[in-house]
Order: sequence, then C-alpha cells, then structure tokens
Amino acid sequence: MPSNILNRVVLLALWAPASARLVGITNHSTATSGCPAACNGGAGDCRPGTSGNGGLTLVSGTCFGFCSSPYQGARYCGDGADYVKGGVDCRACKGPEHYAGRIQLHTPQGEVKGSVILLGPWGGALGWEKQWFGLDSANLDPVVKKHYRILGVVGKKMPGDPEAVGESAWYEYSNWEAEVPLQPGVDWAVSYVHHLIQQEHKIVGDYGRIILAGYSQGANLALESAITFPQPLGLVVSERGVLLPSRRKGLPNLAATPYILSAGDRDHSYTEAIVKQGAHLLKSKNAPVFMKTMAGLDHYTWSKPEWQLAIKAFAVALSTKQFAKVTDWTVSS
Repeated sequence: MPSNILNRVVLLALWAPASARLVGITNHSTATSGCPAACNGGAGDCRPGTSGNGGLTLVSGTCFGFCSSPYQGARYCGDGADYVKGGVDCRACKGPEHYAGRIQLHTPQGEVKGSVILLGPWGGALGWEKQWFGLDSANLDPVVKKHYRILGVVGKKMPGDPEAVGESAWYEYSNWEAEVPLQPGVDWAVSYVHHLIQQEHKIVGDYGRIILAGYSQGANLALESAITFPQPLGLVVSERGVLLPSRRKGLPNLAATPYILSAGDRDHSYTEAIVKQGAHLLKSKNAPVFMKTMAGLDHYTWSKPEWQLAIKAFAVALSTKQFAKVTDWTVSS
C-alpha cells in the first residue's frame, strides 16, 4: 500500500488501462437502481450526520440509514427522527449488489471450465488486469486463455474520502499509515466479493473452479474474502498483499482453500516479514499455503517472474492442483 500521496498518484498512473482491447470483453458495474443516487457522497451530496442526534457516518462514501431532506444546501446521513422525516431511505444500499464495483469480463475462447476474479489495487482503473496479468500476451498459458472467465474488478470511487485521490479503492482507513481499515467498509467490500463468487458459481457450478486473486489492497481483500467464505475455493493468489491487522492476531477455522502469497524483498509497504507472518498463520489453520519471495522486487514494479508464477498456478488449479511443484517456494505446506 502506498505510504503517501505521491506514491498513490504513481500507483494510479501505473494501473490506468492500456489502450489495446481484447475480443470478448464486457464492461459493467454491479450497482443497481435499488440504492438512490442521493444516498451517495459526491453527486448525491449526502454527508455524515451528527452522532448526537442519530447521525451516521458514511460507509465507503454511502449512507446506510436515511439521507435527510436538504439543510443549508446539503443532505446528511442518519437514522434519527430528524433524518427520517422527509429523508431518502438508503437502508437497501448496504446490499452487496449496490457496492458499485466495476468489472471488465474477458470471455474464454473455448468451453468455460473456471473463473478467475482479479481484484485491483488501490487507485486501479478499469482494465488494470490486462497489463498486470498479461492478457494481451501471446505467451499467456493456453489453458487460462481457453477455459477461464476472467473478471478484472476494481473497487468503487470514494467521493466522500479526501484521501482517495485515485481512481478507486476497496475500503477506507481510520489510520492510513498504520494500515488500520474502517471495518464497515471492509465488510461491505467482502460481501461484494462473496456476491461475485456466488454469481460465478452459478456459471461454473463448482467453488473449486473459482480463483480469487489480487494485488496490493486487492490482495488484502482477496485474503479477507477467502478467510470469511464458508466453502473452499480453487485457489487464492495474493500478490504483495497481507492479512489485515486484526487477522494477524488470530484466524478463525478456515475452509480448505489453497493460498499462494508472493512478496518482494524490497517491498517497504507490505514487507516480506509481514507476508511470511500471514503465511504461517494460515498454515497454522491447516490451510495449504505456498509463499514465494521475489528478489529485488518493490511494491509497485511489475514482475515477470511473479506474473509467470500466477499464470502457471491458474492453469494448475484446473488440472493437477499440485501447487507444490509450481516453483521453489520460500514457505510451503
């Protein structure tokens, strides 16, 4: 995760989409009309209410209570009488279908045998996955290209967050430097990812054929979503992501989902030591865990070895599932 505004802008610039396009791409948002526009910050201009009279804070820029009638040119979020009377009912907005993530779907060339859900980083723009996972590359594994539905997903825009100068974010922070997230926003983002998993399950018919992968903040979300999902998935790939601080204190019992974690030995945002701590915690819960440290890699630079590792793992997940043979691991179950 970037540690200052300059690095955040750099991250945004790195992961703006390339101009090239693939055959079989569909762009869409999961936002629906059930959440009134007035319930959102920015265009809706719904602002946090005052706690003393039943006001509520916004969750990732959205009100989950009532957005009051206009008062001095603005609306305010709350569930007290002053907000309910004449206000807009925003309670349905907490549903995962209203999270407003944005998706670019890459359809396979052949029979659909699995799904890969790729969660973008903080500041990621729609289409980030084409560069990061080399979807335009002629060297892309034919199994991945032929049989996987690939969903490149980025978080929602955060109109109410002065820190969110980037294109998107999955959740906000109560303390940016200490990486302490605002839990309601994390929970909403996790429910959205679970919603995507269920949608893909209806298509591929087997949770074991669904891969959840991400980079940076998207990797954090991939880990948290898998930890809280009741069914074992085919694979989780965390590229330079970490367990959330609350999870580093202890994990619940886990479904038998295999995890691959990659780290850079020059990453000063999510250090190798913190990634390794997460690997050992997952391993302590009997999860199949494989970790690889990339020499000379920082937090922001694209890595060909890391890319090759992920693509090979995606292919193995549809065949032998022998992840132990994919590479020489730093940590292995």
